[in-house]
Amino acid sequence: MTDQAPDVLYSGIEFIAAALHEMRGKVLSSLTDADLNFAVAGNPTLGELLADFASVEDSYAESFTSLKQDWTGYVPGAALSAVSAYVSTFDASFGKLKSALSGYTMEQGKTVTVNRGGWEPTLTQQFDTYAQAALIIFGKLTVYLKAMGKPLPERWTEWVG
Repeated sequence: MTDQAPDVLYSGIEFIAAALHEMRGKVLSSLTDADLNFAVAGNPTLGELLADFASVEDSYAESFTSLKQDWTGYVPGAALSAVSAYVSTFDASFGKLKSALSGYTMEQGKTVTVNRGGWEPTLTQQFDTYAQAALIIFGKLTVYLKAMGKPLPERWTEWVG
């Protein structure tokens, strides 16, 4: 599964990181550009939800390098017009996350912290928080997919419910 040394932090969380990336990829591959305009009544469009997800993911990926959670790049409601643009955005964030976490040892994962402005989780706790944020967004995506009549991706129920 991994070509990382066992003491590299990423090797300890690779299964979860790869599963989140895979699930996100399966959702994106099931969508068309026209789907991005779909909205559940009183909620943002699917494109806006994906843009929020992209901003959240990028903020977390960057936090593993800068050791600071920065939300200044977060632009609520900013949506891209093509599914392929989201694929590129998410792949870049995932690459950044994987690269950053591959630079820490397992021990550093327990001791190095990320400044979140009042709370300083360790790298491992920060990754756990990121994974939980992703699963919350996957829960929201479930509502959209069901409302659109689209099947849930393989393994979705195992991870999201």
